[in-house]
Amino acid sequence: MAARIARHRADRDPRWNVFEEPTAVVETLVGRQGICVIDCITLWICNLGFTHDWKTPAVLAEVDRLAALLAAPPCPVAVVTNEVGAGVVPEHALGRSFRDLQGFANQRLAAACAQVVLVSCGLPLALKGSLPD
Repeated sequence: MAARIARHRADRDPRWNVFEEPTAVVETLVGRQGICVIDCITLWICNLGFTHDWKTPAVLAEVDRLAALLAAPPCPVAVVTNEVGAGVVPEHALGRSFRDLQGFANQRLAAACAQVVLVSCGLPLALKGSLPD
């Protein structure tokens, strides 16, 4: 994993300002300028789940805070997430809880955003709004 992270960091444009924030995404975005990329909501949900002991209302409250910010963002924001509900139902309760929580988060964030694009096999499909230029 360390090698993957190092490769990912090396691939970034050196002009990017990178903030690696495990939980306080809303606070990190407030007042930002330029273009921001949140990569990724799935990891953020994991971090919030461990911070809040997987208490869904507490995690969803954080998701709602981010959704409110995305409804009127301080700068252009691209949000990356994973679709975890299209596969096999997890065998364990924690996996099912995570999948459900991720699904709720994706729905709430997508509702707040002006554009939603699904990328599968490298092909973009506009789910909401039109494809970006």
